Amino acid sequence: MRYAVKQDAVVWQQVDDEVVYLDLATSEYQSVNASGAALWAEMAAPVARERLAAVLVERFAVDQATADTDVDRFLDDLRARGLLVAE
Repeated sequence: MRYAVKQDAVVWQQVDDEVVYLDLATSEYQSVNASGAALWAEMAAPVARERLAAVLVERFAVDQATADTDVDRFLDDLRARGLLVAE
């Protein structure tokens, strides 16, 4: 399965090493930290979960298990907010 941020549901901007976004459905601002920003950037177009985990391993020197857990949490959060496209 491949995942992407639902681009028509948010307006977002990279600010330093974070992403700040406005959820258009709720009019709430949210931010994601550096690792979330790296995932967000990858998810501009559909991407495999395995690729997302590899980004965390490569850029943040975490082990595979930690990367897998962090990606799952990030995807779950986007899904709960209605901001995840899965194909």
